[in-house]
Amino acid sequence: MKATIAVLVLTGALAANVADAATLDFQSLGFGNQGTSVLVLANATVTSAEGDLFVGAGSIPNSVCALSTNPLVGTCESDIDIVFNSLVSNLTLQTGGFNPGDSVSFFAYDNSAVLLGSVLGVSSNTTVDLTAFAGIRRLFIDDSSTGAGFSYGNFDFTSAPTAVPEPATLLLFGSGLAASAYRRRKSVRK
Repeated sequence: MKATIAVLVLTGALAANVADAATLDFQSLGFGNQGTSVLVLANATVTSAEGDLFVGAGSIPNSVCALSTNPLVGTCESDIDIVFNSLVSNLTLQTGGFNPGDSVSFFAYDNSAVLLGSVLGVSSNTTVDLTAFAGIRRLFIDDSSTGAGFSYGNFDFTSAPTAVPEPATLLLFGSGLAASAYRRRKSVRK
């Protein structure tokens, strides 16, 4: 009985540590200029390097862009910094609103601000695939556009579990449970 309860507790602990599929939800904020350069979402903080953040620009409904404060520009040409609340993996997103002259690069950093990798010179409406980089804490979007700039949306990723038991710990725990159950059965049969 105790072994069964221990196995159920272990199973519950493992299930609680499974990575969760997630997205950044901009649509719930409402369409248009948000009147701020910082948006705090349920799973990340999004910051514009220059002007206000605008939701729903371009061709992607669930998107954000950072408005330039340059009166000669007045478009989505500012850099964006996204800091996730937990480490993320399998990150993809879409760029939208491409105009000739638009170009943007993406830089993924880990928990220690070490560069994990980058996708450079995106110059079209496309899906940006950052799935090669696991354990992303921060995504810096460097917009070097001379057109209208990009909007970024449909951020899909998996959030890392908060605490994953080491495989060796699980193996030892499982072995201990099996040995305990074996001894109990052996003593009952005598």
